This record gives sequence, structure tokens and C-alpha cells, in this order.
Amino acid sequence: MTVIEKRGVGAGGERGVNASTLTARHMPSIMVMFWGLRSRRDTAKLPIGSLNGNTLATNATHYGGYEELDVHNMFRLLEEKTTNFAVQSVLPGKYPFLMSKPTFSAGKWTGHWYMYLNIQGVLQFQIYQILMIGADTCGFNINTDEELCSRWMQLSAFMPFYKNHNTYGVLPQESYHWTSTGNGLFEVISLTPVLTPGATTVDVVFPGRGSVIWREWYTHAVVNAISRGNTTLDAPISYINVHIRDSSALLLPSKNLDTRSTRLTRAPSAPRIHQCSRHGVRY
Repeated sequence: MTVIEKRGVGAGGERGVNASTLTARHMPSIMVMFWGLRSRRDTAKLPIGSLNGNTLATNATHYGGYEELDVHNMFRLLEEKTTNFAVQSVLPGKYPFLMSKPTFSAGKWTGHWYMYLNIQGVLQFQIYQILMIGADTCGFNINTDEELCSRWMQLSAFMPFYKNHNTYGVLPQESYHWTSTGNGLFEVISLTPVLTPGATTVDVVFPGRGSVIWREWYTHAVVNAISRGNTTLDAPISYINVHIRDSSALLLPSKNLDTRSTRLTRAPSAPRIHQCSRHGVRY
């Protein structure tokens, strides 16, 4: 049972905020509607830096007369508890497996080398019996860089739960966006998408100035590429033009019908492109 104790009148009495009333000293009030509030009421939204920053005022009253200051940090717990009961009512006899994105006892760090705190946090949460825990890999809100993101992914790969998180307006964080990964990938793979409506062919310039052999991905047939110019390829609606550089090695999982079977594949295999030595880089 979750027990919440009331503080009574005076709760949320941080500097500049009165728990029972708001005065003209505050910023222009806004009408806040939020699940659990006993009624609609004017609450001040104060700037970041106060307890009220970007959220309900600490004097907002929830159902049952509870002050916002006392229950704000309980939101996740109460949401998870309600969801747990709901899942059990729909699937009786099943043990719900629920995940919550944030918890109020954890912090987020981005743009700085505070990764060692991830290790500390994971160990702490094991004590709290919250096992599936992991940081927002690569951080968010500001741009990260390749070195930080790469090291962070290496660390998170061995956490109980791996999750990347990003936001709008910052650099993408997928591995293939970084220069070093892109250079290695696009040296051996050529993708030629159709970008105009109604097209049945597509033009591509194959790297190598005519000295490199390129093969069609699906059959490994040699492409009759034009040196130092456009090569026109057929592009039917059901076909993707993907080509691979001769003598390259690509690690691929076995073909399966679902992701679970793919994950259970014991070892990736390199396509048999040509009877010659092949090379590649495996992470």
C-alpha cells in the first residue's frame, strides 16, 4: 500500500510562493488542467530554477487535498502501480513487465564525461530492486560528439537496459551518422534510391573511377559501370538498387522471419562475393 501523508497548510512555502494563496507578486497566472487536480484553479508557472519551474505550482491541490509539493515525486510510482493493476485485470495470472522512462531519484547528464555515474546509478538501483535500469545513452538536449557517444554506447551495451534518447533540433546519434562509421560503410556499399515520381531508371556514379568492380547485391552479378560518368540502372517499383564493392566482406545474420530468430543466430556470415581474398572491419 502506498501511503501519502499530508503536510497541511503551508506546504510548498518556498520563497515567493504561498501554499494556500497566490498574490500579485507572482508572474501572470495560467489556467492549469491536470489529471488528479480537485478543481481547475489559477496556478503560477514560475521560471526554471524554482520548484515550480515548467510544472505545476507547489500549492496546486490534488484530489484528496494533497499538495503538489508532497505528491509530485510520486507520479511515476502511482502511474506504474495503476498500470500494473490494469494489466493484471486484463491478463489475470500474468506478471506485468513494466518500464518507466525516468525516476525522480536519477539524473541525466549530457555533453560531459560523467559516464562513471551511470555505473554507480545502476548498482544503486539493483539495491532498490529496480533491475532493468540504464542511462539515456549519448544524452540529449544539446549536441554530443562521436567520441563521447561511441564510448557511451560501449558502456551501455553491458547495462541491464540499453536505450538511446534524443530530441529535436540536435545532431542524430545513430552510429552510421558518424564520419568514421560512414566512411567504412559507404566504401563497400552503394545505395541508389529513386527520388522522383514515375521513374523506372536511376543514374548512379560508382566510386573507383572504373578501376573497382561493383556487384549487384542480390545475385552478385558484375555491374557494367561507366568510368567517370553516370551509369543508368533499371529501377522497377519492387526493387532497391544496392551494390557491393568486390573483394569486400560484410557480416550478416542468417535469414529469419522474425527478430527473435535473428538475435538467436549464433554467428554472422560473410557473403561469397568472389573467389579472392576479402577484407573488412568488424566491431
